[in-house]
Formats: sequence, C-alpha cells, structure tokens
Amino acid sequence: RIGLYSILYTVPATFVIGIYFYELRYRAAWEENSLCNDCLNLSHSSSIIQPNFTIYMAKYFFLLIVGITTGLW
Repeated sequence: RIGLYSILYTVPATFVIGIYFYELRYRAAWEENSLCNDCLNLSHSSSIIQPNFTIYMAKYFFLLIVGITTGLW
C-alpha cells in the first residue's frame, strides 16, 4: 500500500516541481513583456513570449491530485 501511495504522490509532485522550474526560467521574459508592451526592444525578436495556459492548469490539477492522494491516505 505504501508503494502505491508513494507513486501516486511523487509522480504529480514531480510534475509540479518541473512546472515551477518552467515558471522560474521564463518569469523575467513574461514580466518584461507585460510591463513594456509598447516598447521597441532591438535585442528581442518580434515574437512575444507569454505563459502557456495549459501548463498552469496542469500545475493546479497536479496540486489537487497530490492533495487528494494525501487526503485519501
């Protein structure tokens, strides 16, 4: 039983940690784009980097799965 619980807990928690690293990696670019929407910056290309909505929903889903798994245990 403990092995099943550990798998059901660690797999979603690992995804959440990976998403936290994703947020950490791109946060500066997201903040720069949101604060300077009208600025012309020659060092960046014309594409705008924005957070991916699906990844954020996956983060909250996996956080809920971790909580549900803990609650059921």
